Amino acid sequence: MAGIDDFDLDASMERGWSEFAHRLADVVASMDDGGELTIGTVVTEQDARPPFIRFSCRKDGLLLAEASGNSEVDEARRLTAAQLAELSASGWQSPTENGDHPTPNLWREGTQHEVEPLVAAAVSVLRDHFGVPHPVFLAPDQLAEVLTPAPAVEGVGGVVMPDDATATMPRDADHLDSLVEGVLTDILGPVLIRDTDRDFAIRFGSAMVFVRVVEDAAEVLVYAVLVHEIEGRGRATEVVNDLNSDTRFVRFFLVRDRLFASISVPAQPFVAMHLRKALATMSLLADGIDDTLAEKLRGRTTFTDPPPESA
Repeated sequence: MAGIDDFDLDASMERGWSEFAHRLADVVASMDDGGELTIGTVVTEQDARPPFIRFSCRKDGLLLAEASGNSEVDEARRLTAAQLAELSASGWQSPTENGDHPTPNLWREGTQHEVEPLVAAAVSVLRDHFGVPHPVFLAPDQLAEVLTPAPAVEGVGGVVMPDDATATMPRDADHLDSLVEGVLTDILGPVLIRDTDRDFAIRFGSAMVFVRVVEDAAEVLVYAVLVHEIEGRGRATEVVNDLNSDTRFVRFFLVRDRLFASISVPAQPFVAMHLRKALATMSLLADGIDDTLAEKLRGRTTFTDPPPESA
């Protein structure tokens, strides 16, 4: 179905992190003396003090990387003793009030001549210890367009958004993309997340919902991977058949060991209200039944950790 059948969330995340690490290495390698770059985490933007990584350029190409210490973040975001021990074993230094780099954060040094190991260590902290699933959930305090490139939202490409019930005939896929972006901006705010396949990505509880503009501009797909690593395709097929018999508008299907759900929104013409309803339906369904289906099919949901609560 329009490229969804070969969608691989894990591969998309790996590709995103690899590209981010490459861009980050270029940025850090070219920092001037006294320069500083802080990379916060959008996934915990509701927190008063979310985790972060900070790079500082000292002199003669000496770099200092810091990972937020437990005293610098909200209690729910603090690293465990086991995580701290693992970071220490991998080369991160404990917070210190003395020495050349007094800091409340974990830290390690590197050089601009060999920046890759330092960047790899920082990316590992973001992924494996701070639990950031994809670089699109990061918030650099500068150079965001370089580190996490995304289409501009201001003015939504110059497109004047119609009323929700107004039908608009898109000129092409780019025009339709701008219309979809405008609807999502109105719902979610100006910070939209796009993955490396250019799909919009939205987390709802334990599920990730994607919105894709099809190349021929004939439809907009709203879809989600409900269950990963399913055991027993025969049982899963029975479950999918039952779901497709009992549910309106949503199509369920298996791709290898994953269960997908999708809604096709016709886009010739495009009506914003239809996309809004499809997104509302998918968000409630994906987060509402994925845990039950994961247990029934002996698989896992996309996220197993709870989303951050409002401060």
